[in-house]
Amino acid sequence: MDRIQWKRNTMAPSSDKFLSVMDVREVKKAKAFHESFPQYSVTPLVSLEKLADYIKFQIEDIEKANLKVNEEEDLKEEFNMLANAEKISNSLVRAYGYLNSSNEGISILEGLSKVISQYRKKWV
Repeated sequence: MDRIQWKRNTMAPSSDKFLSVMDVREVKKAKAFHESFPQYSVTPLVSLEKLADYIKFQIEDIEKANLKVNEEEDLKEEFNMLANAEKISNSLVRAYGYLNSSNEGISILEGLSKVISQYRKKWV
């Protein structure tokens, strides 16, 4: 298993405040700090490569999804609307049936009241 190899920084000291992070002295301080933790261990490069591949895959998957702002909320709202569409459709079919048939002595108003009552019991 490959291990991280520390390489000596041969860059000349610079007055650039951002380059000081790469200074050999700073690298030694960081290494000593990390090694001071009991759970410290050198990370095998194989694991880092697998992690990098996994993260790359996730990023590509997210980019392919072409997500938009508030898309989840919009999809939930559309799902709820479509879920109710069948319920509403069934109630409309029953209402249409009461309007277009003799309904065994039931008046149109009574039939529609029955449809509304059934709708409320089942879906509201």
